[in-house]
Amino acid sequence: MTPCCLEITQAHEELREMRMRVRERSPECHIGRLGDHEVSGSIERLLKLHLCRDRIAKLQKKLSEARNRQSSIATRLESANNKFKIREVYSAGRTQDAFSRFDVLERRVDLAEGRAEALNLGGEPKTLEEEIAELKASEKVDAELEALKARLGKK
Repeated sequence: MTPCCLEITQAHEELREMRMRVRERSPECHIGRLGDHEVSGSIERLLKLHLCRDRIAKLQKKLSEARNRQSSIATRLESANNKFKIREVYSAGRTQDAFSRFDVLERRVDLAEGRAEALNLGGEPKTLEEEIAELKASEKVDAELEALKARLGKK
């Protein structure tokens, strides 16, 4: 038996008992002469009240679920907007500008080195130690440039 039916049955029995007690105490009392029609009306009102309470409970549950869902959707929206902003910063022109500036700087250095070497063509040939020292210096500059690129890439 469902809780609803059980409550209805209990309410019906309580009404009968009340009617019986009132009849025993005073047979002339109006309440004691309640007929089945009045009892049925009371039971129907109790049923309607119980059904209303059930509906209210169900609606409150649905409202709570809707609020939770709304909160979840709002959180997802905020997360998506944050992801968009982060990706926009990484793909924005600032990052690309920084890398293109490094490329331009690297080309300028190459051109300057080329001009310096071109001017030195008519001069004395370099010794092996001088060339190794130049290569080491150039590798050092290249390493520093790569470190700068990596640092800007991480930001």
